[in-house]
Amino acid sequence: MVNAVTFAQLYSEARGQLPSAFEAEQLFCHVTGWHRHDLPQMGGQAVPDALVQRLQGLCRRRTRGEPLQYLLGEWEFYGLPFFMGEGVLIPRADTETLVDAALAKAKSMGEGSLRILDLCSGSGAVAVALAHHLPKAHVTAVELSETAFCYLRRNIAANRVAVEAVRADLYRYVPEDSFDIITANPPYIPSGELPALQQEVRLEPATALDGGEDGLAFYRGIARGYHPHLKPGGLLAVEIGMGQAPAVAEIFTRFAYRDLEEHQDLNGVVRVLSGFR
Repeated sequence: MVNAVTFAQLYSEARGQLPSAFEAEQLFCHVTGWHRHDLPQMGGQAVPDALVQRLQGLCRRRTRGEPLQYLLGEWEFYGLPFFMGEGVLIPRADTETLVDAALAKAKSMGEGSLRILDLCSGSGAVAVALAHHLPKAHVTAVELSETAFCYLRRNIAANRVAVEAVRADLYRYVPEDSFDIITANPPYIPSGELPALQQEVRLEPATALDGGEDGLAFYRGIARGYHPHLKPGGLLAVEIGMGQAPAVAEIFTRFAYRDLEEHQDLNGVVRVLSGFR
């Protein structure tokens, strides 16, 4: 059945409903398979009713606060595609700073047969990006959530990288080997601040956000528990929340990490802290 609505009208309607033209374009292209630049040539065509209903439904869900990435079912990180959906943390561009820090260290090590461990791996964004750029490295990704672990395995397969996926609690996981680099993007939002987060962020898994009373619980656990599993001279690099650098640096120093370095994201915010064993 064909509806009287044209593609141009449907796109205009989406732009009127959604928070930004970017989101309207993303959902419009997702549903129609078109690019926005196709509209001048083809925008006058009538839209099948099924597509109208599908896009309108997605727009309504977005206005109710569902994350755009969940509605699209995929998202890009470090130039690579990742499956997304309810129950997995959405990778942000800020987290690319963590990948940058690890890659810089890997290059200084010669990029040979490095052993890399990614904790709190979630969708696998960091682990997959590292494996993609370091094909000779042995990368292990650890994730506890069953739902997130499913996305982790899907994203490893989709990007055709060699990553060993391990479903485990990082507090109980005991690696058989030591590592040259350990990365982590752990939960770091103080528990009391969770209710005040944006609605769409609150729809992401709380277990990937809640960093305990002061937001620092996972940094203490990782710095203490994984020091023995880091090779001498090896790097521990973690993503941190805004303003957490001094507190995390104190934790690192307490557990004998040295030569600490702050890494800024593209907005000039200290987003990653690293240190060496």
